[in-house]
Amino acid sequence: MSTKDQPLIVDKYEEVIALEDEQLLLRRQKLYGEKETKEELDNTRFGIALSGGGIRSATINLGMLKTLNKFGILQRADYLSTVSGGGYTGAYVQATLKQEGDYKKLFHDDHISYMRKRGEYLLPGSGWGKRWNMLIFTVGYIFSLMMSLLSPAIIIVLVAMSYTILTNLAKRAQLSVIHEWLPKDDFYWIAAVVLLGVFVVHFFANILSGFSLGISKKFNNIEAGLVSIILLWLAILFVSDLGAVDMESYGMETYHYLALPFLLIVLGFFTNPNNISFHRFYRNQLSEAFLHFTGPFRNIKIKDLFNAKSDKKADYLSPYPLINTCLNLQAMDGSDPRFKGAKANDYFLLSPMYCGSKLAKYVSTPKSFLDYQNMTLPAAITISAAAVNPGMGMYSNKLLSVLMTIFNARLGFWVSNPLQAHKRGLIWWPVYFFKELLSSMGTSNQKLNISDGGHIENLAVYELLRRRCRLIIAVDAGADPTFSFTDLENLTIRARNELGLDLKFRDDQIPEECIRPKPSHGYSKRRFAVANIFQLWEEILVKNEDESIMLDKDGKEVEVLINYGSLKEVLHYLSKEEQEELRELIDTLDLSNNIHEVINTLDLQEQDEIKAVMQSLKLKRNIRVVFESTMAMLNGIKGRLLGLVVDPEDRKNAFRQIVSAIEKQVKNNLKMGTLVYIKSSVTAPGGKPIIPRADELKYGTYKYKIYHPSFPHEPTSDQFFDKIQWESYYQLGQYIGADVLGIKNLSDYQKSETTGTYPKASFDLDIASLINHFDADLDLFAVKEEVVDAGETKVKSSRGPIVEDPIPVEMSGGGAPMPPDAGFEEAKSDAKAKTQVTEDKLTGGEEVDFKM
Repeated sequence: MSTKDQPLIVDKYEEVIALEDEQLLLRRQKLYGEKETKEELDNTRFGIALSGGGIRSATINLGMLKTLNKFGILQRADYLSTVSGGGYTGAYVQATLKQEGDYKKLFHDDHISYMRKRGEYLLPGSGWGKRWNMLIFTVGYIFSLMMSLLSPAIIIVLVAMSYTILTNLAKRAQLSVIHEWLPKDDFYWIAAVVLLGVFVVHFFANILSGFSLGISKKFNNIEAGLVSIILLWLAILFVSDLGAVDMESYGMETYHYLALPFLLIVLGFFTNPNNISFHRFYRNQLSEAFLHFTGPFRNIKIKDLFNAKSDKKADYLSPYPLINTCLNLQAMDGSDPRFKGAKANDYFLLSPMYCGSKLAKYVSTPKSFLDYQNMTLPAAITISAAAVNPGMGMYSNKLLSVLMTIFNARLGFWVSNPLQAHKRGLIWWPVYFFKELLSSMGTSNQKLNISDGGHIENLAVYELLRRRCRLIIAVDAGADPTFSFTDLENLTIRARNELGLDLKFRDDQIPEECIRPKPSHGYSKRRFAVANIFQLWEEILVKNEDESIMLDKDGKEVEVLINYGSLKEVLHYLSKEEQEELRELIDTLDLSNNIHEVINTLDLQEQDEIKAVMQSLKLKRNIRVVFESTMAMLNGIKGRLLGLVVDPEDRKNAFRQIVSAIEKQVKNNLKMGTLVYIKSSVTAPGGKPIIPRADELKYGTYKYKIYHPSFPHEPTSDQFFDKIQWESYYQLGQYIGADVLGIKNLSDYQKSETTGTYPKASFDLDIASLINHFDADLDLFAVKEEVVDAGETKVKSSRGPIVEDPIPVEMSGGGAPMPPDAGFEEAKSDAKAKTQVTEDKLTGGEEVDFKM
């Protein structure tokens, strides 16, 4: 990637996003033509988020993306945001597109067959091959543990050697004379009697004093003083005893004792936990499972994943990757002023252009620290999936930190701290062993500890919300057997409090009501729900005309907070017709470009005069109320700017930016985008299919839900999927994708195993149509009467509202394996199917439709 004009360190994530936009716009123009503009990018920005959940999430997401890719949706995405298990699939997509340079070569049969066999990716194989891999796993862990313990061993040996050296020095200084002079037995006896006497007096004083104040405090001071005297005496006794040790009894000369510590200190510079922890084994297994077919790109550096300035299409073909990890912050002694609390954390991004976090700043991936320059894709997805680590974000526990450090459960990673860029140099790694052991991870260290992104946000949606995506398709494949929607709740709270965004699900699509299965039924009504993303507040960082940050009279950045609470209330009452009328009126008035008139209106002292101006526009009552609320808000902001910015021209420029932001929000009814929340779930089948028992994979896949009721929420601790289990989740993902797109029969678009042809040809869908599919009930597979801009609701749909009935799915004798929850039609009555049914002694019945 070209690094020209790319800042080395960026303070704010908004600047990172602006630099990304340049690349994303260039990508769109190269793929879809010069008609793509910055405004078009902002209006149709599209991201896909793949959640955590280990191999379960990876397999569901693989099936989901296969369906999206079949209809050209995957290549339309601007971002592919992944966390933990979702990153396994994301890595496959990124590296395969670099290798093949063609979306049609994704999800090839050979790739799927190989990944199915590697479902038990930690211990793959069968028979003696599997036993050999188990031996490798065990021996690898033991040797990694031994390497990991080198760091504390270095510290222990250095302390022991220091003691030995000090004894020799003490002997030469004749400190043993002091040792002989100090009282011992008498001192022990006197100290014990005095402490016991104080204890007894303190005990009875507490009993007799009742509610009196200060008694215990006085005795505590006396007791602390006595203990300090005893400890000081013991320290002197210990030091003076050093002379009693005979160094020559060790059979070594003095220079031997000086050489060994030197060698240990040098060794400490090489005990990097990134290289000797069990992270390496985990990384290799993931690479073998998901990047097997990617050739020279199997270990590609993340800085080389994306470059829209390249002439080679494969360099910018894939969506821009956002790999989500968690920055662990655990220093509790108040020594780190950038955060407070025992379980603080931050979103840490790994991407081709920038890596970092809001608290620790962002650094250029291709030209900053060497560890970011050399960070590979397998390493990044392994860090993003490092669920087991001494630091685990909001799940951190001091006792677990001790146990995990000692037993080498350290899958996380230490990376350079952008805040300490001036301290570049060699790291003495034994110190960092104890930082993990004692939960002392903070931004004041030269290195930062990062781990599984699920330790802070497990849906990978947060970074897409930051980037103001107009449409987000998010797959929640985390383990949630009770359908408590914990990850969704966490995202909703963080989005509201940190980004000022409200995720409001539509009235008929509340996840708890339409996705959560009822015990009396056992299945979900729907697999996904759609939420509108509304802006509750935003912070405008005002810029000068040269794009530099404007400073106030005190030299601080001018940042204006806009609360939309009052507007939210009045906009709620507008009908769709009134919303459209309001949009046209704002476009006509163009407040931000007529800033003089706006300021003059706000200068009117009497509220009645402002109302007169509003009435002169001859607005409907509801729209007039919106304008009155807007003017009241602008009046308050104008007052704040008067106190911040002295220069009138600067103040007018700042006000113009704020008016423009408010204009945009009012026009869009405060709606920022749409979230399609997909939950791994099962809908009820409509009957029983006839499946040849000889086809083990198909038959086993159909039976899987029956004998595994927890499907598709088997625990994340199960990272060992056999072929049928893997295929069940993979097929589930495909049909969830069909459900989301409103596809009636996905098998019509799948290759027949008998004929090798596709009954129906797939076609590409554009982002505007996809947005309208969710916002205006547009049928993606019907002839559209009118093409409108994204976000408009004037499209006449050929179908009614999205129904909750499951999608009928066909199962033919030679068709693709179906998900265990899938609806199956009775096997088609061709001669081959009839023959197979007869051979398996299955009873035929009337043709039935099974729905997902």
